[in-house]
Amino acid sequence: MQIFINKEVVEVAEGTTLAMILSERGLDAPGTAVAVDGRVISHDTRSEFVLQPEAKIIVIKAACGG
Repeated sequence: MQIFINKEVVEVAEGTTLAMILSERGLDAPGTAVAVDGRVISHDTRSEFVLQPEAKIIVIKAACGG
């Protein structure tokens, strides 16, 4: 099935969790905020959050500096 990560089309298997895809793509670092279809998903619930077809995931990494 297709999902979108920061507007990039990604093919995943049905039953894939948010934690699985973030880990697979190296996007699970501390300080990363994630929203799915406009809803922020806490770090604690990502392993239980099963992705649906056409899910739109936004990943934002915190950066230091100024």
